[in-house]
Amino acid sequence: QTPSSPGFVLADQAPSSVNRPRNPGGLVASFLSLNNGGSLEASPFWLLPLKNRKALTFSKYVHNNFPVVQTFSISATSVISDTASYMSVGSKFHILRFYKKDQIQKLENDLITELTPKKDAAGNFLPLDLVKIEQLQNELNQISPKILVEVAGAWLSYSPENSFDRFRQARNGIWANALYKPISALSIVGLTRYINNKKHENFSEKAEFLDFGISLGYENGINFSISGEFVHRRDLIVEENLSRLALVGNYKLSDELYITGSFGKNFDQ
Repeated sequence: QTPSSPGFVLADQAPSSVNRPRNPGGLVASFLSLNNGGSLEASPFWLLPLKNRKALTFSKYVHNNFPVVQTFSISATSVISDTASYMSVGSKFHILRFYKKDQIQKLENDLITELTPKKDAAGNFLPLDLVKIEQLQNELNQISPKILVEVAGAWLSYSPENSFDRFRQARNGIWANALYKPISALSIVGLTRYINNKKHENFSEKAEFLDFGISLGYENGINFSISGEFVHRRDLIVEENLSRLALVGNYKLSDELYITGSFGKNFDQ
């Protein structure tokens, strides 16, 4: 659950630069720290009244291989330091998604079997096994795609001295993250990203970056995940190569609260 708002990524402030694509929530808040800024992300589809989403069943959801409408989200991000402020707007969506069909089909069949009323030898209905039903529902909720491709983009403005009236466009970018899960505990993510820097006082020189990256991650399926990532950055104007190498860990305190930390070398180090 690394904060993955496009604004954090574009500002090079996210703990991870190669973000694993995830299913969006209706409204999600993320924070870098208690006083360094945060992000608010909304997915319009999941904010619709429930009556407008009644036609969407679990089966239809997981068998939709092009879920652009269901996964489209927009976000606003702010990052504050001692001497400068950043504000960003961004968007992302999934353009391709495949689940492991045999796994989904087995769980669906098992759930239907448990929900089907059964009778004993005397013809009396037996009580449902609620514990087993809940277990199967949890397994369904935890299924993640085997293949998932996400496209994201953002526009970033910068202000020196934390002055609101001095905000100017500083950077924009577009990128794609592709996830492949050979097994449930292991994830491989590839990244391709283009960034355009504007020349801006105390922020950056004019530059165009092309990034290629890869991340290898492990998750225990309960409350912990860890990943290592490498990103190669090519400055297309001055023809200079930069790189980022990081180790990122996530620990789940509750369904709504995660702790994230990273250690490594950023592009400018």
